[in-house]
Amino acid sequence: LSKKIENTEIALKHYELIAPPPKTEQDKVALGATVTVSFNGHTSDLIIVGTLEANPLLGRVSNESPVGQALLGKKVNEAALVHAGSNLIYEIKKISYKKA
Repeated sequence: LSKKIENTEIALKHYELIAPPPKTEQDKVALGATVTVSFNGHTSDLIIVGTLEANPLLGRVSNESPVGQALLGKKVNEAALVHAGSNLIYEIKKISYKKA
């Protein structure tokens, strides 16, 4: 428990708000993006977040995870190949950012 408290204190001391990229770069997936993807016949919205905020069950994917890394820098209608046990292909349908 004390280690968890220590880690939380460190995170709070070093947090950084994620600002959306400039408008000219919002056609690419970056940290803070909400990405609508389709894979294996399913469509899902994923939010690209930092490691501490990740919660795959809530669609919050770490930028350091295989899915997050594969999506970063991609644009709408591009495919991202994810190497996670088996290869999955995610097709990017939409990218959006919340206003800061």
